[in-house]
Amino acid sequence: MKAVVLCAGKGTRIREITEGEIPKPMIEVENKSILERTLEWLKNYDVDEVLINLNHQGEEIQDYFGSSHKGLDITYYWEEELLGTAGALSQMEDDLEEEFFVIYGDIVTDLDLDDLHEVQASSNASGTVVVYRGEEDLSEASIISLDSKNRIEAFIEKPGRETISEFEGEVWTNAGVYCLSPEILKYIEEKRDFSHDIFPEVLKGSGSLKGFKLPEDAYWHEVGNPERFGKLKEDVENTVIDW
Repeated sequence: MKAVVLCAGKGTRIREITEGEIPKPMIEVENKSILERTLEWLKNYDVDEVLINLNHQGEEIQDYFGSSHKGLDITYYWEEELLGTAGALSQMEDDLEEEFFVIYGDIVTDLDLDDLHEVQASSNASGTVVVYRGEEDLSEASIISLDSKNRIEAFIEKPGRETISEFEGEVWTNAGVYCLSPEILKYIEEKRDFSHDIFPEVLKGSGSLKGFKLPEDAYWHEVGNPERFGKLKEDVENTVIDW
């Protein structure tokens, strides 16, 4: 099985840590980068090839990992200009003929990917999105409404507070981890994002999306700014997450 790890972002919110010299996924905790830890996590499951998109300081990733790492084959896709989280897949379509995972490069998790894949494989959905209950300001997040069978009813990127207050049912947040059917590639075009463009379009069309609620015992953390990086370091030091 293949996994796409999105690593092309400029990391402007965490430039205080990277100083603009390394891509965000190469930030280290205890001499191991976020990306290396992600690859080790993927290796625990039925993943044998990883596709990585590159832009800002991408040579740092390519030079470090090369064409393989600990048994995982790695293929790189350079973006002359940023294509967005979904647009990145426009260069990868020929290599994504079966169900595949997508992971944002600044996410650290120990989620059981077998469970995620099982949900996707047993459904007719275009994709399955990992969701969690976030404590941050939801007006700056992607909010997701699920029905009683965990089917996604609505997907709104960075809604206003009034929109959130009008939402009915359970409201969840996009965790940046997906298991997708190749069917979703028909919605992919350059310079598009999953949250803002693709997922809402799937729901408006003939496709469907499943939500996979992050288990209470699973670790999940997004390293988007210095404060959140500090929290990751603290969690690693306190063995909250296996590093």
